[in-house]
Amino acid sequence: MKTSIEKPPLLLGNLWQDMFQIHTANLTPQPLPDPFQTTEKRGEIELKTQLYSLFNQWEIRLARVTSPKIDILNLYAFPFEKKDLPVVVMEMVRFGPKPLVAVADLIGFGEQSRLAARKVLRLVHSAYPSLKNSQDPPVWFQECRSGEDFFIRPQNLLEWQTCCFAFRQLWKKAFFPLPGVDPSPEAHQALGQYKQHHLVNSPSRPFLQKTFGASWTEDYLHKVLLQ
Repeated sequence: MKTSIEKPPLLLGNLWQDMFQIHTANLTPQPLPDPFQTTEKRGEIELKTQLYSLFNQWEIRLARVTSPKIDILNLYAFPFEKKDLPVVVMEMVRFGPKPLVAVADLIGFGEQSRLAARKVLRLVHSAYPSLKNSQDPPVWFQECRSGEDFFIRPQNLLEWQTCCFAFRQLWKKAFFPLPGVDPSPEAHQALGQYKQHHLVNSPSRPFLQKTFGASWTEDYLHKVLLQ
């Protein structure tokens, strides 16, 4: 008999299904560029990639990696060009029964998006005060974080489950209509630099290279996940 700790949204597939249902009416599937497939398999490792537009304002890029011992969710939401809206980033990694890291952030590059992102992050933090940020984030993350982010190294499955609840709440509140304000040239440039920073420092690269090969990985990161 399963205990309550094993119920959704403990598994990241269940978490994504919960998140998907929140905005399902406004998510429009988008095709992957050739030659990439929604599902790529190498042995027991499966990578599922899904692209969506949300409210015709954000590009959603979701990657899920699963195997008998691996459960990874990597999600980016980039605003369409000429929209001053926050970037939404989530990454959760679990190996077997051991949760490794849970990261979520909202980044604004214009005045409107910065204020909106800060408001949402503070609201979710206040709802989940037990989640305390780890003091050892990698340098590359420190260089691009909002300062209101979540960077958690869960100590047990209960804390992992709390991260799932908090990130689901963040996803629910992160996407909302804002006036159609064009970002300044500086904000638009900063968004491009943010994408490039993640591209250069992607923590997914070593795992993907080992599983799918170096050439495939670079194409995938450049053309799909961090285009």
